[in-house]
Formats: sequence, structure tokens, C-alpha cells
Amino acid sequence: MKMLLVKPAEEQEDLEEKQYGVILFNRPIWLPRKEFWPDEDGFCHIYGLVVRPDEIDREHFMTNNTYLGYLAMCEEYLLAGVTPSGFSADKKYAFVWCLNGINYYIWDEEVEKEGLLCKQKHNLELRSALVTVPKKDILEGVRDEMIISQELYESLIATFANTNHESGCPK
Repeated sequence: MKMLLVKPAEEQEDLEEKQYGVILFNRPIWLPRKEFWPDEDGFCHIYGLVVRPDEIDREHFMTNNTYLGYLAMCEEYLLAGVTPSGFSADKKYAFVWCLNGINYYIWDEEVEKEGLLCKQKHNLELRSALVTVPKKDILEGVRDEMIISQELYESLIATFANTNHESGCPK
């Protein structure tokens, strides 16, 4: 009898709304799924990130701005075969980038600058806010902190449109 009550309780918990930190990109980034999930084929769109509410601050915003630049660099390389400055990706090691015969790692300043250049080239921006969303929507539309559901993205865009950006509160 106890098992019969567990499922409805879990379903109710999934419908409960919870506050999340959300960072949305102004357009999706298109990348191979295998780069994130090695056993999967095909491609996915990444619309943004879901983070802990305490990560919506200036420092984390700048970190995520750099991450968006890096994703833009990866997308640029995928589409063009090279980045604007001529970086190419190492075929064996995803965290190594090459320029003029020199290897750079994803944490190197040169790669960060190239990522920000790609971000600028494609007019990519991000916005962040604290939003209240049903837990079920997050469970279905987010994978490894990345928003991969267009439906969730569009509902979050609508939520952002109804938010006072100075206070983060509904209008």
C-alpha cells in the first residue's frame, strides 16, 4: 500500500515550482552531442544554462560569458573548419586548440580571447535571472546544467519578458 502513495507524491514534487538561476543565450548554439555525451550521435542546440540561484552574480556572469564565447568558438570551428584567427581543434584531445603549430589549452588566455571574438562575431549575448519554474520542466529540458529544450527556452524567454530586470521580480 505504501508503494501506491510514493508515485503520486513524486509526481506532485515534480510539479512543485522551485527557484533556479537561469542564463539564456540570445540564440541557440549548435554542437555535436558526442562532445558532451560521448555515447550519443547527432547534434543538439544549447539554449542556456541552469545554475544555483547563488550563482547569479557578476563573477559567475563573467565566467558564463567566457563559456558562451568558448561554445561559439566550437560552433564556428564546426561550421567553418577554422576560427576567425585560424585556430583549429586537435582531433584527439577536445581541450587542445592549435594555432601556427602551437598548442593552446581551453584555459589559456589566447583561447579565451578567441572565444570572445567568436561570441562578438556572432552577436551572442546572455541574460540571467532568478526564475520560478516547475521542477518537471527543468528535469525534462535540462541536461548537465544545459538547457536543450526549445520549449523550455521559449517559456523562459516569456518569463524574462515579464520580469523587471533591475529587481528580478515580476512586473
